Amino acid sequence: MLLSRIAWLEVIAVSHYRSHYRSRLRSAAVLSLAFGACLGAATAATLFSESFDYEDGPLADQGGWSDTSAISVLAGIAIHDGSGDGDSFSLAAKHSLPMSSFGDTWIALEAYQLEVPLVGGAFGGISLFNNQTQHLLIGKVPGASDSWGLSTSPDGAVSLASQISSVAPQLVLVHIDFGTFFDVAELWVDPVDPLDPGPPHASVQGLDLSFNHVYLRSGTNGFARFAFDAITIATTLDELFPSPCPTDVDGSGSTDFPDLVAVLGDWGACPGCPADVDGNGSVGFDDLIAVLGAWGPCP
Repeated sequence: MLLSRIAWLEVIAVSHYRSHYRSRLRSAAVLSLAFGACLGAATAATLFSESFDYEDGPLADQGGWSDTSAISVLAGIAIHDGSGDGDSFSLAAKHSLPMSSFGDTWIALEAYQLEVPLVGGAFGGISLFNNQTQHLLIGKVPGASDSWGLSTSPDGAVSLASQISSVAPQLVLVHIDFGTFFDVAELWVDPVDPLDPGPPHASVQGLDLSFNHVYLRSGTNGFARFAFDAITIATTLDELFPSPCPTDVDGSGSTDFPDLVAVLGDWGACPGCPADVDGNGSVGFDDLIAVLGAWGPCP
């Protein structure tokens, strides 16, 4: 069912607040994930990228989403009508993902709520599931407060950020460190520098935060609609926020001789290296040609 005229006015009212992060999230290319045989051999990659650039109307299984009856798209924003999870999460839109269970995973979520404040018992955000089991909720934790938070729900730890949500898009950055004995999730809300976010605003620890599905959720006993602008999941921060000038290997603002030297010095297999300009896990002729072709000041 299409959104009401009121919902349309609400979206138009906040559209000019849409943060500049979305263009950076959208620019991250969806790369194929290549894992080595060893746990430490993961190649930097974008695991999932969604900006909801669909026609206005029901999400209706577009882009690989399922169980979408509670969500409509308006002006490139997916809005959950706040009807809750339904039986067995039947009203939570779902998308399958490559399994994340070791190393580092970074998540950039741009979302906001359409009613402020949320009433008691309200919740909203995204949940990470491993098959049918929820391992982590990123969003408004039920019955806790109007702040962003993390919860290893249904019965685990809860940690809240001090940042209160608003009716304008907010960048929520999450880092999951999959450890040997336990996993740790950290959360930042609107970090000044997403590439160097500083101490986390919230964190939780769990025995298993692995996931292979993402759910879009929103609900309460009252009215608690949530808007989702963009979601990106990657193995590094650089994949979440790709440089507008990747050939500037040393970050000087210009592609020049030191960048050429860096490419030659890192020649060969080098996953995650700045000199791996094309991000294929190896520094080679394609990276060299890219540096030579972009010679001069960065745009």
